[in-house]
Amino acid sequence: MNDLQDDKKAVFTISVGDIQEEAICLIGRRLSCEELMKAADAVEWGLCEGKSIVFNAAIRQAIEINNNRDIY
Repeated sequence: MNDLQDDKKAVFTISVGDIQEEAICLIGRRLSCEELMKAADAVEWGLCEGKSIVFNAAIRQAIEINNNRDIY
């Protein structure tokens, strides 16, 4: 089975390491546990708030690519 046919498969993940790498780039250090919890909550909120916009753009782009392929 193609991995993308599995409804439970994650399409994109953000790890604690990803957040810590960004923190190092932005502020020159890793976040404390308390800071990391707040940052993780903010990332989750931000991604949930913009989820419909991202899904809409991704699906429209996928359809456009597929339609263009049918034309050529």
